[in-house]
Amino acid sequence: MQGTSTNVGTTLGQVEASELETKLAAWNILERRVEDNLALVPDIVTLNVGGTTFQTAKGTLLRVDGSYFHALLGSGLWAPTQEGAYFLDLDPVVFRHVLLFLHTGDVSMVGLTFVERTVFKSMMKSLNLNGLKGWQWHPTDDFTLSTDSRTIARSATSTRNVFDVGAVAELPPCGSCRIRVDNVDGPFRIGLGTITDQDDRSRPRRNQCYLYESDGRFFNKNHHVQSSALPNLKTGDVVTIRRAPLRIGFAVNDDLPFHVELVDPSEELVLVVGMYRIGTKLTSVD
Repeated sequence: MQGTSTNVGTTLGQVEASELETKLAAWNILERRVEDNLALVPDIVTLNVGGTTFQTAKGTLLRVDGSYFHALLGSGLWAPTQEGAYFLDLDPVVFRHVLLFLHTGDVSMVGLTFVERTVFKSMMKSLNLNGLKGWQWHPTDDFTLSTDSRTIARSATSTRNVFDVGAVAELPPCGSCRIRVDNVDGPFRIGLGTITDQDDRSRPRRNQCYLYESDGRFFNKNHHVQSSALPNLKTGDVVTIRRAPLRIGFAVNDDLPFHVELVDPSEELVLVVGMYRIGTKLTSVD
């Protein structure tokens, strides 16, 4: 019986090795075919994006390995139209920002509306372009960051009262963001705010912010108290902030949200926090 078991194991191993060799051979053939097809594509590629014509270098479109453009140009499954353009059923206004990313490697949503920013995120994902990083804190020296830049806390060496806004997200959130309260030591605040040219990038003014206080109070712009059903925040709570075109929603632990109307729906908002004492710690859980 032992000899039979050994023979069966050997046979299965040989079958698996043979299947692996077959898959690798097929993969190599596919890679060569893609390379051959890409070599036939002109150095300047014409795209018809939602009726708008774009022309760019082939190398620009192929900047990100494994993107949709590798399949479009290299698979042999799609051919250009009679006019020589590859058709993409996408918003041309938003697509300009995709091309900008491919040219520079940097993501820019400057000039896009809230809705267009949401479309841009979806477009980048559908094109398999991994250029959108999760938002990160951009604090003053009164705060410390974890090595992955997702957890923020008051610095042990801080001597200032930074209950005023003292840290912002590096990029404005599109849609929603979630913040976990890891530890509480004294009052703190979380919200969204605008930054003007006169502001320190990491300290927007309170009267330009929509702020949820840890004691359950809510301050709208101009720092006016607005009644809400929001609870006092405690360790372990997760705050979800969701921006819609005309309002912002604040929810704790996936309960029903409290909504506040935007003063200016076109304004660009960033995530902001302020902490009163050393010991409070917050983490992005997106």
